This record gives sequence, structure tokens and C-alpha cells, in this order.
Amino acid sequence: MINMQQKDVERIRTKVQDEVNKIDPWYLIEISAPEDEYGHQVDRIVSFLVNKKPGFNELKSELLSVFSTNEHKLDEKKIELLADKILEYSKDWMIYD
Repeated sequence: MINMQQKDVERIRTKVQDEVNKIDPWYLIEISAPEDEYGHQVDRIVSFLVNKKPGFNELKSELLSVFSTNEHKLDEKKIELLADKILEYSKDWMIYD
């Protein structure tokens, strides 16, 4: 189990939010949506990261689940890039038992 302070979780959340906004899976930021448009999805991703400590395939699967909707066709390459970016960043703080 990872023993994290709230400030650590907030730092992770900020980084994940930045990466999600850069990748923009639903093209919302591109059309001038607010920076926190993906807030609910980011919260799910951060919770998954902190509690599950996933590898690439697990994270990719979770991201596909988080961002899959009937309204938006997902670009799987964007999801893979997002998973790569998140795991690249998380290796600095993720501690495996």
C-alpha cells in the first residue's frame, strides 16, 4: 500500500490532468472547453493509479473504460500515448509491494 499525503495525490492529479488535457481524448479542450472538463475522469484515473499500481495494459484498459462513450469515438493511439505518459511520470512515485 502506498502511504501518500494529500499534497502528493494533488501533485499526481495535476500531472494527470495536464496529460489528459494535452491528449484531449474527446477533443473538448480543442474546442475551448474549460481546463477542468475532464475532472471526473482524472479523479478515476488517479484513484486507479494510487490503488492498483497498474502496468501498461491494465492502465490502457482502464483508460479505455474511463473515456469510452457513445458520443465520442476514441482514438486508441491517443489512449496508448496517454498511458505511456502517465506511466512515465508515475515511475517516480509508484512503489510496488
